[in-house]
Amino acid sequence: MTFSFHHPMLTGVSALLVAASLAQAQYIPAYPGAYVNNPYRGPGGALAGQAELVSSVGKLNIDQEKARVEREAANQAKLDTQKKAFDQMLYERSLQPTHAEDLIYTENRVVSRMMTSPQPLEIANGKTLNAFLPYIMRLSETGVQGPPIPVNQVALKRINVSTGLGGPQLGVLKDQPLIWPMGLRGPLQQKADPLLRSAVSGATTGSLTPDLLKQVRSIVKQIEDDFLKRFRAEEVTTADYLTAVPFLDSLKSGVEALARPDVNRLLDGSLALQGNNVPELCSNMSYSGISFAAGNPGSEAAYRSLHDSFVGYIRTAQASSGVQPLMRPPNPLTAKK
Repeated sequence: MTFSFHHPMLTGVSALLVAASLAQAQYIPAYPGAYVNNPYRGPGGALAGQAELVSSVGKLNIDQEKARVEREAANQAKLDTQKKAFDQMLYERSLQPTHAEDLIYTENRVVSRMMTSPQPLEIANGKTLNAFLPYIMRLSETGVQGPPIPVNQVALKRINVSTGLGGPQLGVLKDQPLIWPMGLRGPLQQKADPLLRSAVSGATTGSLTPDLLKQVRSIVKQIEDDFLKRFRAEEVTTADYLTAVPFLDSLKSGVEALARPDVNRLLDGSLALQGNNVPELCSNMSYSGISFAAGNPGSEAAYRSLHDSFVGYIRTAQASSGVQPLMRPPNPLTAKK
């Protein structure tokens, strides 16, 4: 019985051995003495070449396995580096404030800056009051209470409100009848007064028509164009210009607010500011979902009065509780000491 066994590696080695033997057998020296110092000279030369070839093949296989081992070690080192980098990222993230904490730090910085160095325009347009309102409510939710600092009721009536941030701004239309600046009085103003009264009345009852609103927008645009034309012709003094422009801006925002479906709540008095002191006022506003709106020309003193009342409440509430707002995240290295 004859067994035949073929292996690809052995077959390749055999082929190489045969080729080497043939090459040895067919080699013809190019010049006399070519066999001098030839390690493969003589009958054993072919066997020596075959042995060296087998040794080279074995060394090649060993080198290939070593390369695989080193490559696997490199892959393991790469995975270990990735794991350490991920662990470092988690560690650094654990030291950083969360998004909610960042918002609190930002709010604290804004409130602190507006308490110490507010801009007059920030007070007049209600920006500082809108920043203080949620801050005071958050203090109340955490159990920090201040004394019931009273609110000037006369000033409170001159404060404008809106149905939330970005809501309608009535502006000067809140006060009826309108008191026009001198630079805007004239035939066009007299024509606009009855249209504005009808539009405000219609918006209050929900019966404002598109045609009436279009007429109001048109007459307000005519008043503005006429005023600017007279100003360019130097028929208007600088003082009249400085009082007329804010009035026109407030009037235009009020006219656009008349088209809003929720403006009737501002016109019928159901959202009027109520509160004898700061915490009571803030609580009522939070419950009603209203915010402060930009003031009318001439109401700057009322806004400043309410601003000062809010600042006084926040300072006394913080001082009585011993709680100071954090302006930045705590240093983790300092906290560990």
